[in-house]
Amino acid sequence: QETVDLSHLRYLKLDWPPPAYLGPILLVADLEVGGGRGYIASRALEPGTLVLVEEPAMKWPDEQLGCKLDLVSVKVLFDHPNLVKDMEDFHPTKVNVDHN
Repeated sequence: QETVDLSHLRYLKLDWPPPAYLGPILLVADLEVGGGRGYIASRALEPGTLVLVEEPAMKWPDEQLGCKLDLVSVKVLFDHPNLVKDMEDFHPTKVNVDHN
């Protein structure tokens, strides 16, 4: 297997619950693609390799499954104790933005 030097990447420590399973991947910042952060493989992966198993960040109410959004949906969102904090980490941010 080919070894890749990952020492130039900054590892992220987020206030997330630990995953049920974390395979050969790393959560890093300073990526050149996307929002600049994300999971990368720490070694070459064979097709079908399990890399991550997590619990859902939020459980949707059973009475809303398969239904259009309505006031019950909005209430669930507002009643979630940490919704904004939990979602902040999903939105990529940049300090500098290129203007064309």
